[in-house]
Amino acid sequence: MRTTRTRFLPALAGAGVLALGACTAAGTGPDDTGSPSAEPPASPTASPTADDDATSAPGAGADCVEGEWDGDLEALERRAVDSLDLGQLEVDPDVTVSGGTVFTFDGSTMTTDFEDLVTEVVLAVDGGQEVAVTVRVDGMLEGAYTVEGDTLSVTDVDVSALESEIVAELGGEEYDLPGVEALGSDSYAVDQEFTFECDEEELRLTPVADVDLGDDATESPEPTESPEPSESPDDGETELEPLTQVLTRR
Repeated sequence: MRTTRTRFLPALAGAGVLALGACTAAGTGPDDTGSPSAEPPASPTASPTADDDATSAPGAGADCVEGEWDGDLEALERRAVDSLDLGQLEVDPDVTVSGGTVFTFDGSTMTTDFEDLVTEVVLAVDGGQEVAVTVRVDGMLEGAYTVEGDTLSVTDVDVSALESEIVAELGGEEYDLPGVEALGSDSYAVDQEFTFECDEEELRLTPVADVDLGDDATESPEPTESPEPSESPDDGETELEPLTQVLTRR
């Protein structure tokens, strides 16, 4: 069962952050190519375009983003399920997310307060055994952010005040999970970029690029009597679709 667990866990770590995954694509800024054609001198100011109206409308820009927002626990549950690389195993994972997150944007700095955020994933596999993984995150991270058009970019993330703990069990006994160090606090220290929509009640964030899981870098022996999953037809790179997170204004 090692392959399944080592492949989905990194995405669980990313799900706890603002992005629901690390961003690798280049950012997009406002469209500079849509300038109106030159008008006769009698027209001192060009009429605003539809794009201009969209970015300057109340609630659509940086001013709307500012404030405190509650995190989207349902999105974390969906990401945990989507992150599972189960091959051809027909199992129904039981995913529970508890605790909470609070995001604060003050015009230049973003902080995320993790309030004992716990993600638990339980899989029943052949032979009646259960694989259970618990990821617990508590503390705070901080980063700089900028808003340009409909793009929000987060950089210089500081995770020194963030703590994380990962426990894996196989058949009720704790298992030394390969690659567990990748789920530590440092995994949150990544630059990220999103498109966003904002109004008085909700801030919708969609990663420009989401978590990209390749082959496991390190192979480890299987635990004794651990059932093996069927091989996935595409046992190479697994790319997750961007998942929109809906934050609620406090």
